[in-house]
Amino acid sequence: MSNNSKLKTASARAFAAAAILALSGVASCALAQANNASLAGQALERAFSSPYVPVGMANSAQSQIVYYRPGSPTRGSTASDQGANVYVDGEFQSALLPGGYTAFCINPGMHAVGAFLHEAPAYRGKTERMVAESYAAGQTYFFKVREDGSGVPIIVPQAQAEQELQSIRKQVHALSRSSSVTPCRGAVQQPLPSPPPPNIGAVQAPSNPRIEALQREVRFEFAKSNIQSVRTEDRSALIELARQFGAQGTASGRLVSIGHADQIGNTASAYKLGMLRADAVRGFLISNGVPAERISVRSAGNTEPLVMDCREDVACAAPNRRVVIQTDSRRGN
Repeated sequence: MSNNSKLKTASARAFAAAAILALSGVASCALAQANNASLAGQALERAFSSPYVPVGMANSAQSQIVYYRPGSPTRGSTASDQGANVYVDGEFQSALLPGGYTAFCINPGMHAVGAFLHEAPAYRGKTERMVAESYAAGQTYFFKVREDGSGVPIIVPQAQAEQELQSIRKQVHALSRSSSVTPCRGAVQQPLPSPPPPNIGAVQAPSNPRIEALQREVRFEFAKSNIQSVRTEDRSALIELARQFGAQGTASGRLVSIGHADQIGNTASAYKLGMLRADAVRGFLISNGVPAERISVRSAGNTEPLVMDCREDVACAAPNRRVVIQTDSRRGN
């Protein structure tokens, strides 16, 4: 065999060896990717337990919450990437993947409950003040994760919730660290009465005409939230409202202060501004005699404007910068 032939043969063998190594590397990479995807799928599967079974009635000394998230988890993505972290009073309770639910109990009273998505590394549920609402003893509440990032739960009627929960499984991959969550006790497997919802959504108008009069709306200056930015006549109206509320005693029920913002700016800022305004009015009413435990707050942000299409017109949007004070339709101290 000539030297040229030998050289060609050696080159061909080297090329074949290199090709085999390259194909082997591609195959190994594909196998690793497949293994990683398989492991991720197994991890997601381990995050779930049994399908939803209707919860029993809450113990008469507890409030029960079922928090759920429709959908299906994304294969190939980790649980931490997809989780909606549920917080109770600023402490972690669970991380809901699409298709998961959690059920837990709290002591009756004022609590802040919500779920945040994609919140690392800031962890807004720990650092941001959420709306505190009153939860009644012996009642069960059904909440759905809101996917817009606001953290505010969607209140769902029991019948609708249990229909949606039929395809949802219990979330088990995370342990609650909330000191407000207590073990549920005394549940009875039977249909639940529909509870009155907490004041996270629209507040129903009271039927008692004497209580109906205890409703006010005050306006704030642009981008401001302190009580000094409220018109003098509106502050006088708040003082009168506090007087009327006190005169009616326990028959007047409870008040809710609902903060609103205009649509100039982003949704997150509007939500915060609405909460600050609601807090300012609540503090003013408390300073004028309304018991602190008889008035709660929430923010509607820029989701309930009175006037639309103002764009960046500050004067046009003035009616949207407001706090509405309403009597809670529930009775009690």
